[in-house]
Amino acid sequence: KLQFLYFIVTVLAYNCQQRPMDEKRPRDDSPDSAHHTALLKRLKYEAGVNSCTYGGKRKGKVDTLGSFLMERFSYFDEAEWKRRINKGMLTIMENDEATTWDSTLKGGQKIVLETLREEEPYVDLTYAVLSRNTIPETEAIAIEKNGNIPITQSGKYKKNTLYFELLDTLQEPVWPVHRLDKETSGCIVFATSEESAGKLSEIIRCGNLEKEYNAVLIGNLTKEITVEERIGPAWKERPADYCSDCPAMKRIRQIVTPNGKPCKTIFTPIKYHGGLTLAKVRIQQGRTHQIRVHAEHIGMPILGDKVYGHGTDSESQSLRWIKEQDPMDTPYGIVTRHLLHSSRMKFNFGWEITSDPKPYFTKFPCCMPLFINDPEQVTKPVTVPTEDS
Repeated sequence: KLQFLYFIVTVLAYNCQQRPMDEKRPRDDSPDSAHHTALLKRLKYEAGVNSCTYGGKRKGKVDTLGSFLMERFSYFDEAEWKRRINKGMLTIMENDEATTWDSTLKGGQKIVLETLREEEPYVDLTYAVLSRNTIPETEAIAIEKNGNIPITQSGKYKKNTLYFELLDTLQEPVWPVHRLDKETSGCIVFATSEESAGKLSEIIRCGNLEKEYNAVLIGNLTKEITVEERIGPAWKERPADYCSDCPAMKRIRQIVTPNGKPCKTIFTPIKYHGGLTLAKVRIQQGRTHQIRVHAEHIGMPILGDKVYGHGTDSESQSLRWIKEQDPMDTPYGIVTRHLLHSSRMKFNFGWEITSDPKPYFTKFPCCMPLFINDPEQVTKPVTVPTEDS
């Protein structure tokens, strides 16, 4: 026994001499390394499946998988959810029994939904790489997105997202650090390391990022306007207006309310013509739908906005536009998206990114005069057309 113990101590001492305890093997992060491949595979899996955690009983109510899906994810009807469960596309994690429509849920259980990309609604998968930042701890890539693709998972979109497409085509790990709405075009940043994602997110949270947008507003904006009204969820302020007939709108819509979060939006006119204004928009903070809510508040909603600018009486129509992906038939012609563009971002460490809204806005004929250099069009307001005109 003593000889065996002596042998073990000798081996350990020899190993310590060959490689000190504090010496770390450098991790190979090259594109061909096993670590890089495994990380990319994990990120693609997580980006391509939909998962949520059941919080537990609500006011004594026992939830089944079916009742939970119909209330939380109403974009499929009962027959479609049952079909997916029967095909094995839904799994309740940490559950010994087979997953069925009537499976009883327990607090903390994770529900995972596998999706097929071809079953998801159509999106435009094109994008452009604008620039890369290589400053240590803030390494990132700037992307120019179009106006028909969500950034990350949302509703029916799981794999038809910009995040999944970047992982699939760039073949390098990236992490989203901020968001744009599905129909908002322009520049957006993805971190290229997990450490950078945390650092950049903190920079954005602390307000050390200058953000400018361009928007086409309905109406003639003749002078700069600053809006500082607070914003919060509409359903908290007007619960009676958001009944079970409109559950999706309940989650989406924000309104100006004294109980909301503070924010500031500055609208500066660049040019107005034909009842439309091309404006530069600067924001502080960055609340959900901030520009769209404040544009509605000043009576100049963004052209093509399916949620804001129609009043509460039109929310069922707004929901149809959203669910069925119908373009809006406006007095200015058919508009398939809200015309908001992320045109400039500048971080406090000096990295500046710009994107031109012209190629995205001039796809719609009504916007083309806004990009023609004619001084008379800037100073001469035009009456907004009506359905009778």
